[in-house]
Amino acid sequence: MNPADATREIGWNISAIWLMYVLLMPTLVVAGYGLWLRIRLWRCGQPVIRFDHPAKRLGMVAKHVLFQVRTARQAYAGGFHLMVFAGFIVLMIATTVVMLDFDLHTEIMKGRFYLVFQSLIVDLFGGLVLVGIAMAAVRRWIRRPRQLVYTDQASWILALIFVIVVTGFLVEGWRIAATHDPWAAW
Repeated sequence: MNPADATREIGWNISAIWLMYVLLMPTLVVAGYGLWLRIRLWRCGQPVIRFDHPAKRLGMVAKHVLFQVRTARQAYAGGFHLMVFAGFIVLMIATTVVMLDFDLHTEIMKGRFYLVFQSLIVDLFGGLVLVGIAMAAVRRWIRRPRQLVYTDQASWILALIFVIVVTGFLVEGWRIAATHDPWAAW
């Protein structure tokens, strides 16, 4: 087998691809409504200049969003937050690659890129998300530090992230088994 030929079938388990896009519409409507509510709330405040000092503001975004400096002050909490955050960034990139390949016919999901990024790196970062969720669950449900706010919503978020990632692994495994993927053990 030539690694340059490596790829996989996209949408192998979906017979009506159009239905996926139809079901996306209510999601976009709900997300749009939530965004509209947020913008409406923001507009109640006084105008503030937010576009001054662009380099400083981008630096703050990198510092607090990408590198999560404030959360990283606590090694344990910072560690699992970074695992979940980095994992979802990689999973989002992988999903975007699948969309580009399928919807725009870019044919980028093949060869070594497919084998190394889409197969290996994405699985590793998906596993990293599961480790981060396990660490968060231990902290929230077993250690129970006083500074945490304990709500059902926080527990549901942890559980749903876990279900989303495990479901991704299960679908990948079913695809490998159902399509007899020759690259499964490469």
